[in-house]
Amino acid sequence: MKKTILAVGLTAFATITNAGYLSGELDGTYRPMLGSITTTEIGITQPEQLGRFTVFLERENWTKLPDEERVRIRRYMLVYGLVRGKVDTSTFLAQHVLVNDERTGTVYTQDDSIVPISGDMFCSTGEPMRAIETINPVQGTGEYANLEGGQLKLSVIVYNCPGTKNFGNNNMTLRKDGYLKFSSSGE
Repeated sequence: MKKTILAVGLTAFATITNAGYLSGELDGTYRPMLGSITTTEIGITQPEQLGRFTVFLERENWTKLPDEERVRIRRYMLVYGLVRGKVDTSTFLAQHVLVNDERTGTVYTQDDSIVPISGDMFCSTGEPMRAIETINPVQGTGEYANLEGGQLKLSVIVYNCPGTKNFGNNNMTLRKDGYLKFSSSGE
C-alpha cells in the first residue's frame, strides 16, 4: 500500500517538472514531503547495505520568497538513485553514500544512528527490528556541492532474523521531521 501511495504521489509531483519547479538553484532549507529507501544486507564481516532511494523535498517558505528569488531557486527537490551504508560495529554509527541516477551529484552522511522501537539488532525477540534512523548529510558533490548539512529521519524495519521471510532486507520510510540546508552558489 505504501509503495502504491508513493508511486501515485511521485507521479503527481512529476508533473511539476513541466512547471519548472524542479529546476533552478538549490538554496535554503528543504523539508521532506515523502520518500523511501529499500536496501539489502551485503556485508560479510560487518554490516553493509546496498539499495535504492527516492526522496521528495520542498523549499521551506517558498510562498514568502520574492518573485525574482522564485525564478532563481528550485522549489522542489526530487532525488532517486543508489545508496550504500556501512555500520561501524564498535560504535553502531553508520555512514551512507547516496548517488542520484543521473550521476550528477552525491551526498555523504556520517554518524548516522538507529534507535530501536521494538526488537533489537540481534533478533533476540524473534521479530524484525523496528526503529527510527537519523541520517546526517554532511557533504555533497556535483549539483549538491552547496550542501551545508541536515538531518533526515526514517521509520525503519530491519529484517534481521535468519530463516524468516525478507531476511537481510531493510525497508525505510522518510519522515517529515527533517531538513537539508543548501547555501547559495553565488552565481
